[in-house]
Amino acid sequence: MGEDQIEVIDFSGEKLNIISFKCIHVLIVITILSVIGLTFYIIDYTSPIVMFICIAIIFIVFMYFLSPKDSQGLLRKFLITPFEIEFLLPKREIFQIHWNDFKEIVVQLKIINVKPFNIYHIRFINENFEKKIILTLFDFKKENIEMILKLLKKHALLHRKRFKAKKERIISGVYLVEDMKI
Repeated sequence: MGEDQIEVIDFSGEKLNIISFKCIHVLIVITILSVIGLTFYIIDYTSPIVMFICIAIIFIVFMYFLSPKDSQGLLRKFLITPFEIEFLLPKREIFQIHWNDFKEIVVQLKIINVKPFNIYHIRFINENFEKKIILTLFDFKKENIEMILKLLKKHALLHRKRFKAKKERIISGVYLVEDMKI
């Protein structure tokens, strides 16, 4: 890495769930609980134990689907040089754009009241050209996204590009748009 390059590297994105299960463990537990539940159902179908076992199965399946599993531990990288901006994210094409290709950077943060759904739309705009990347907390940790935005703002000013940032959210049914403090 040259001295005029800046990198932000992340391997996990935001830690969204403390509990995560491997698929085989979930299937084994569900199978065991299903056999136990079926046994109790055969013995006495009015037993409350059957209901608790069914609730346990539903809970385990629910926790399994909530647990992040696809891209944990994979490399995420943001690179900014005097010539280009580059994002490397798991299971996506490399996003590259040269500083000469755009005149304005527009960042739009959409805040939805569920943690992983803070969505950052970063658009690179020219008169007849627009290139966009969408970042979420699955891509980078929140601190790293904030650092990326600060670096983008700083380098946009150095390269004489316009930089705008706003955040949108719904509060008590009112759609609120305000400038983002970076």
